Amino acid sequence: MDEISAWMNQIERENPDVVSSMMYGQTYEKRNITLLKIGLNSTTPKKAVWMDCGIHAREWIAPAFCQHFVKEILGSYKTDSKVNTLLRNLDFYITPVLNMDGYIYSWKDNTTRLWRKSRSPGSENCTCFGTDLNRNFYANWGMVGISRNCCSDIYNGPTALSESEAKAVTDFLVAHQNQMLCYLTIHSFGQLILVPYGHPNISAPNYDELMEVGLAAAKAIKAVHGKSYKVGSSPDVLYANSGSSRDFARLIGIPYSFTFELRDKGQHGFILPKDQIEPTCQEAYQGAMSIINYVHDKNFKSAAITVTATFQVQQAWITNRTMQGSIMSVLVVLALVAQDRLAGGLEHKSYDYSKYHTMDEISAWMNQIERENPEVVSSMMYGQTYEKRNITLLKIGLNSTTPKKAVWMDCGIHAREWIAPAFCQHFVKEILGSYKTDSKVNTLLRNLDFYITPVLNMDGYIYSWKDNTTRLWRKSRSPGSENCTCFGTDLNRNFYANWGMVGISRNCCSEIYNGPTALSESEAKAVTDFLGAHQNQMLCYLTIHSYGQLILVPYGHPNISAPNYDELMEVGLAAAKAIKAVHGKSYKVGSSPDVLYANSGSSRDFARLIGIPYSFTFELRDEGQHGFILPEDQIEPTCQEAYQGAMSIINYVHDKNFKSAAITVTATLWTTLMALLISSTSVLNDNF
Repeated sequence: MDEISAWMNQIERENPDVVSSMMYGQTYEKRNITLLKIGLNSTTPKKAVWMDCGIHAREWIAPAFCQHFVKEILGSYKTDSKVNTLLRNLDFYITPVLNMDGYIYSWKDNTTRLWRKSRSPGSENCTCFGTDLNRNFYANWGMVGISRNCCSDIYNGPTALSESEAKAVTDFLVAHQNQMLCYLTIHSFGQLILVPYGHPNISAPNYDELMEVGLAAAKAIKAVHGKSYKVGSSPDVLYANSGSSRDFARLIGIPYSFTFELRDKGQHGFILPKDQIEPTCQEAYQGAMSIINYVHDKNFKSAAITVTATFQVQQAWITNRTMQGSIMSVLVVLALVAQDRLAGGLEHKSYDYSKYHTMDEISAWMNQIERENPEVVSSMMYGQTYEKRNITLLKIGLNSTTPKKAVWMDCGIHAREWIAPAFCQHFVKEILGSYKTDSKVNTLLRNLDFYITPVLNMDGYIYSWKDNTTRLWRKSRSPGSENCTCFGTDLNRNFYANWGMVGISRNCCSEIYNGPTALSESEAKAVTDFLGAHQNQMLCYLTIHSYGQLILVPYGHPNISAPNYDELMEVGLAAAKAIKAVHGKSYKVGSSPDVLYANSGSSRDFARLIGIPYSFTFELRDEGQHGFILPEDQIEPTCQEAYQGAMSIINYVHDKNFKSAAITVTATLWTTLMALLISSTSVLNDNF
């Protein structure tokens, strides 16, 4: 470690124009965790690539690779235009040895050579040392592929981020999350390139792209010395795990996150001979550069294309002034087509939307809605409750010959929140009553499908109607474990989203009991499976609750924010403004820890975790005067205002996705008209 530290100082000293060092934390034994920042100076903020090595002490080839990588880029950026471009556009944050305490301990003698973990002491009841740093991050911490035995090599620590090293990386990544494009963490052994996630039931939203990029990197590796690397998620090619740095990086929105497991496949394992250092590093360098070049080119070549296209359009506009009138006419027509109209709001005469309804009444209403609107409504059964009731949604959308994007809405995940199912029914009434007369709603149904579950927690909802003693029932109706006589799990603590970490109870009689395991409840499993099967289709996830007059954005854990948090806040604040304009009611907007309380395992957080970009919880009226027992005379005004809030979000999501398509159509039309003009000009010149 002393030699590596001296090397880092030397690298910085010899390359002051491109290298600087940053201390961003301390180990348990108070050593400074230091990275090398490598990049050419820029007057504007730059994007970045992260690389760490040596998170596991015994994997000596990993720090050797980080040093090799630094040597290669510093040795070539003055002569290699591609590397020079990388350093102009990107900063590289490289930590040669993250687990310094463990690494130093692994050099102590032969008995410690295979030490893996940190060097923090165990709890008061454990005499063993160390935590596996790559099980200690906020990324489904403690769920799979870990041990609670503090003497185990895969002990995940007493809590997430109990280890100062994991905390340092977390804090740095969160502080720079909008800058980071790529996260590379270097390990051994196995000859693998791993993509998120380590949990077998969750895949990254860009999994297919990550696989494609990883396979290209493996091909680049093989081209050097013929070594084959497998590519896949950890459960597919190695083993399931949770709490890894790779998964955390992807969780907070770093789009390209990979683990490299370097040579070999077990012949020498962690004791890789020195004569293999150079060839291992040479091939891994080509693999890493394959990924980095892809990430760079995707981000910076697209920008160049945009600039070029803009320039061409401007030149065409200036040169071909005779076309201005025609082009403007086309643009005016496109703008007029996109204008909003006020909703028609046709009434469904045979159903009273100003009353609370039993489950039987809601089921009958769903059947009636489908029967009366066959051209736009169908029902789908996508799971069963514990008591074997069919969980059914209404799919609302105009038919299309091409795959459509979608919006999800569920109500009634908590049984006692009767205003929530009332809102889902109101929402369905409004869009079906207006899509034939309101061009905006019609456009929404042409471009989007709406998946709406009026009552998710059917067993609990029915139980809450039993009598006055059950009116405030919240949970599902599954029985407790063999040692517990209480019933039910809080479904909104039962999803794979930092399950069991904060804002839950392990007491099965508690209203916030999170269940014996994640997805122990069939209702949560049904939603998870549906969203997983449709995750590339989903643009927006809305889950409706009460009470509090809040719009909540991910995440429920206080130490994690969504990668598009600022945008979610902007969209949420616009929705709150739309709500207030109806009846003057104010809604607060923020993450749950900021405006309500910390929690984990929520459906909202799970939706954002799997890549649904816009995920919100609505907590409807009121602010506590009536609470869950909201009088029926408040149903209609509550639903009216919440409808405007939901539509504010949905319109934003729609317009962001489909107006860009309209711009593309306009640009294509523009190009066609320019071509026609050039052709006609040529003909005229030939004839005259």
